[in-house]
Order: sequence, then C-alpha cells, then structure tokens
Amino acid sequence: MKKINFLHLVLLTIATLLIYVVLVPAVFLTADKTEWVVLLCITVFALVFITQLYKATPAFINKSFFGTTFFFAIMLVTIFGIVSFTWKKESATAEAKPYVKAEPGLASDKYCIHNSAGNTSGGVTIVNMDGFPDDRHLVFSRSFEAGPNTVNPNLNHDKVTIEVNNNNKSNLIIKSAELSADELWKVSAVNNKAATKADFPLTIAPAGKAYITVAFTGKRINERASNIASKVLMYTQFQLIRFNKTLKGWLPFGATNFRVNGTLKLLTNDKVSPEKTVFLNGLWQYRLTGDWEPNLQTELNTMGFGTRVGFGTVDNGNKGESVIAGTDEIGIEYFMPADVRQPVRLKKIASYHGCCTVADADTLLYFNINDKAAKPICYYNGQSGQTLLPVESKSNENYLSFKTSLPFGFMIGNSNTDRNKNYKKKIGIRVWKAVDQQGHIIKNTYIMGSDYLGTKGTNYDYQDEVYYIDNVLPYHIMSEPTT
Repeated sequence: MKKINFLHLVLLTIATLLIYVVLVPAVFLTADKTEWVVLLCITVFALVFITQLYKATPAFINKSFFGTTFFFAIMLVTIFGIVSFTWKKESATAEAKPYVKAEPGLASDKYCIHNSAGNTSGGVTIVNMDGFPDDRHLVFSRSFEAGPNTVNPNLNHDKVTIEVNNNNKSNLIIKSAELSADELWKVSAVNNKAATKADFPLTIAPAGKAYITVAFTGKRINERASNIASKVLMYTQFQLIRFNKTLKGWLPFGATNFRVNGTLKLLTNDKVSPEKTVFLNGLWQYRLTGDWEPNLQTELNTMGFGTRVGFGTVDNGNKGESVIAGTDEIGIEYFMPADVRQPVRLKKIASYHGCCTVADADTLLYFNINDKAAKPICYYNGQSGQTLLPVESKSNENYLSFKTSLPFGFMIGNSNTDRNKNYKKKIGIRVWKAVDQQGHIIKNTYIMGSDYLGTKGTNYDYQDEVYYIDNVLPYHIMSEPTT
C-alpha cells in the first residue's frame, strides 16, 4: 500500500476543517483548546482511514472522475458524521429533561412545569426565579450586537436568579459556586449585590434563603466574533440562510446563532446531597432582526422542548396555507379550559420581530367565540423584541392568566387563531403540542407561534411571538350542537 503524502494530508485536513467551520460555525466561535485538539485528531484519523481505503481500491475506480467524487463525498460525510456525533455544543443539555405537568396544590402558581425529579435535593430547595422552564434548568439569550437603536437597545435575557432555601435545622454553607466555563458564564450577583470573591463560603441560616444570579456573558464567543474572520463567517452564514429560503429551507446549513450549554455547581455541607447542579442553556445571536434571527425550532430546543415544528427559517414554502404534516402541529382555532376551576395560564417564551421601538411592542388578546370584542391580556416591551423570555410591560408575574368557561381564541398583533379572520384566511398563529425531550406530550399544554400576515416583512417563520399556554384543550367548532 502506498504511503500517504504528508503535505497532501495537511492541506486536506485544513480544507476539511474550513468546510466544517463554515457549515457548523459554533465550532469556530465556542471551542476551547481541548476541543480543538479532539476535533483535529478525529479529522486526521478519518482522513487517513478514508485515504488508505481509497488507495486500496482498484485503479479503474479511484482514477475515474465518478470514483474520486464518490470517495470524496464519503470522506466528508464520514468526518462530519463523526464530529457532529461527538460535538456537544449544539445539544440542548447533557441531561434529559423529564418535564411533567404540575397538578394543582403541588406547586406555586408561578410554576406550571416541573422536573419529575423535583426541585428539592437533601435539605435544600432551589427555585428558578424565572419560573421557566423548571427549577433545575435556566434559559438565557444574548445578542452580540445591540441593534441599531442605541438609545433603547435590545434587552437581552442574559441574567437569571435562583433562590436557594435551607430546609435543614442547621446552617447551610455553600462553599463555592463553580461554573463549567468561566469564559461563557459568571456569577454576577449574590443577594442582589455585585458578586465578589468574598461571597463564598456563603452561610444560610435554618429556614433562610439566598439569591445567586448567573450571567451568560458569552465572553469567549464575543471576543472571537469581533475579528475579521468571524465577520466573514457570519455574513457567509447569512447568505446561506437567504439562499436556503429560495430552496424552501431544505438545506441543513446556515446559522448565525447557536445554543451554548453549561452548569452551575453549588458545593455545600448538606449531608444528603452536598453537590447541587443547575443546568444553563443559552442562545447566542450575532445580529438582530430579519434573517439573523434564530428559527423557532432552535428556540424551543434551547428551552428544552422536544416539539417538532417541521421547518427551519421558513415554513417550507407552505406560506400559511395548511398544517405541516408529520409534526407536532395541530389544526386548532379555538380552545376550551381543561379545568374551568383553574385559570388559563400563558407565558411568552420568545419574541423575534423587530426591535426596539414602541412600534415593535406587541399585544396579546383573547376573545370568547361569540364575542366581537377582544380582551387584552398583556402588552410587551418593544425593547424585548429579540430575546427569549421577553419582558412584559406592566407586570412582574412570571405567568399571565385569565378565567373563562367558554370557548376562546387568541389574537397576537394582526394574527388570529381563527384563520377566517386573517389576511387571505391564512394561518397566522400555528399551534403545536408541548412535548418534552423524551417525546412525552405535556398534558393540556400547547405552544403558539405567530407571524404578521399581509405586511412587507411577512416571512412565515412563526417565531415573531411565541407563547406557552396550559390548562387548555382543543375546541372544534364542528362539534357544537345545532339548534
């Protein structure tokens, strides 16, 4: 067997890595030194193996155009497959998230989904003050560029606070708060004051509590994103996204945003469970608005949902005409309360539609099936137009709610769940079953995503406004008794 030409191997390795970086930009922007070494070793090993296999084939195959092309394709697929399998940056979290619906009386009104393992470990209870998605997982989002409005820049959801409760009869001592990557995350505050090294060890008296705030700084990513190579890479991705839209979204490439994961470990003197782990899920975005925005599937995956949307940046050329087959979407125009004794609860979990003026603020209304007038539920801050878990203008509550015993629909901006009231009777608000990462449907819970119809910016991405809604059932008008 012929020896491998070392120079050719080096050049092929560089070319392969460059192609991979273009297709998976998260590698270039987030990988640390160890991960780069692993990536390089995997690539070289795969190249050597494929090259040797190629040389061992009969001459009439490896010297033909089709034979060479075939082996080159196998080489790329093999390398990308191996690296993608081992690469963990794009996974929502290293731990499964068994979300289950909380039953009345088991949880505070602020929370409507919980991890089935519970939020109490030993004599310590940890509470996610966002109330979403649960008490062991925190969600962040951050934009590298603040946007065109320097007076009112985009409000990143880049800080989340946890409440640590001591249920023991003796002092709880938090010896340290360790983050998985200091270049991406930091403890920014302790008990609502700027964090310092002197904060730990932190002592919490029996029945007492303390507050720890974690910030998604994205420092390593931001530093790399500032150089010329990264700017070229991001604009290349931007053009790939635009080109992909003309192909109705069938290409799996093109991303100017990606998910970043980490952990916060609290080392304590708790005898039952001394180490408390909180999982951190962040979404990093290069620029704001338009084709720079993350798609709905990426947003839901960041928050730990396994819901299958069925499309990427656009709805596969469907343009709001019908429900996407083979997904978790359902055709629904009206809801009914699942339990009329309890309120219908909603939480806006994502907003990616313009930024950051009053004109970009959005309203959510509901209407009973026979009412002509819609009732306002909330009004959102225009500066929260490009973020996960946006800020509601007039409320500090984690969840919004209302009570009704009648069938009802929603109106978000100019879009309606009842498509007969929409522009050209298109789907303005798509509805999906809320599904956890194990594929389990979360009972009586749905996700709504809206797009603004009949406007210059209409693009059918259905992530302009995204809501999580629970205590509801689908209501079908056809099932109404006739009189």
